[in-house]
Amino acid sequence: MTMKNSLRSAFIASAAGLGLAFSSGAFPYTVVVPDELAETDRFLLADFTNLLAQASGGEIAVSPFSSRPESKRLFFGLAPEGDPASLADRERRIVTKGEDLYLYGGGTNGTRYAAYDFLVNDVGFRFFDARGGMRVPDARNFAMKPTDRRRRHDFEDRKISCHGRYVAPHSAMFLFRQGLNISDVEHVLKRDGLGPAAGDFCTPWPSDASLMEFLP
Repeated sequence: MTMKNSLRSAFIASAAGLGLAFSSGAFPYTVVVPDELAETDRFLLADFTNLLAQASGGEIAVSPFSSRPESKRLFFGLAPEGDPASLADRERRIVTKGEDLYLYGGGTNGTRYAAYDFLVNDVGFRFFDARGGMRVPDARNFAMKPTDRRRRHDFEDRKISCHGRYVAPHSAMFLFRQGLNISDVEHVLKRDGLGPAAGDFCTPWPSDASLMEFLP
């Protein structure tokens, strides 16, 4: 079989159901989003699809739910139809249903946490530092076993260091992708015209050099 003919999707059968896979640089799944997508989620979607395209070596198709294809779907911010599972605020879920994958969560940022959980723990991305350093995995041959995981962050409020450490777009995106939920990230991204990235904890901290600035 030639490389060209091997541009196909494949599904992995197991006792638990079906997983998903693709090979040779093709991404055969369509990212399905809600018909009404909030501006903050559009910002998240743009970063998610850009990163996934870098890893898979191909463009990512996006479709609203109302015109979704019948198969090979990655549901973004959408729970499985008829699924009774309800997620708490900030909780995220990554689940395969047959040949479909669902990334979604509760509250303002649940889908954000699910999206980067998938990119890091399934696809293999690593976001190393606040200077834009990251490892883009070679996901041209990718396989994912049947999965159903629900997670929450161990700490409800997550912040590192002081304001001076995240005043640049690279550093703000690093913290955004890592799941920090400080208000300053949203401010920096808006300031630099990158877009609105809603935080789930937007209460300003006390001024620099105060004790609260260094508490977990």
